[in-house]
Amino acid sequence: MVSIMNKCKKCGVQIADPTRICPLCQMVLTVDTQESPSKTYPNIREKRELWTKIWKIVTFVLVIVQILLIGVNAAYYQGIRWSMISGVAILYLLVSLHQLILHPDSLVRKLFRQTVMVWLLLFVIDLALGFRGWSFTIGLPCVILSLDGIILVCMIVQFRNWQNYLLLQLFALLVSVFDAVLWLIQRHSFGIMVWITLGATALFFGFCVFFGNTKAKNELQRRFYI
Repeated sequence: MVSIMNKCKKCGVQIADPTRICPLCQMVLTVDTQESPSKTYPNIREKRELWTKIWKIVTFVLVIVQILLIGVNAAYYQGIRWSMISGVAILYLLVSLHQLILHPDSLVRKLFRQTVMVWLLLFVIDLALGFRGWSFTIGLPCVILSLDGIILVCMIVQFRNWQNYLLLQLFALLVSVFDAVLWLIQRHSFGIMVWITLGATALFFGFCVFFGNTKAKNELQRRFYI
């Protein structure tokens, strides 16, 4: 929409009244056309392109830094592959930045990605230090218990749509079962953490399914096409 207003070139003011003479200096007015403010909107494409360039620059710099760290680690190797830790930490940072500024997604998917990346970071640290198995017996249970706590808070905050987090709960339960089976095979230390996590996660999921009744069943049927 275009609004038409009269403008006095001498006074430099716009006159909203339907007149051809400036009430200040009596000069003949000229027609000034302006776009309506309702037509203005932020240029989203330019902002996204800017953030994309920033992310690419950051990625390039961090990749160069990681290559240098690998070189330093190889040149002064003393039994610890610490460059593996820095590599996964940089990868975690890049994935988090990409998710935050370039790939807006649902909170459930963000929590899923963050959970996987955090445990992967712990696993690589364990591997770089000689792999004692603590990433499975302590690290993974702590990550799953933290995820359970975050899910509980999200369910309370979004009480009307709490069933949206049911699939993430199921993921946590399956990972807990996998960790318990792995412990039975390997028999590493600190097995108590594995079983506490499995029990707490199973109880949490069972409670939601049992008391959620129709909402929980509908959500599971919708997700798995049952």
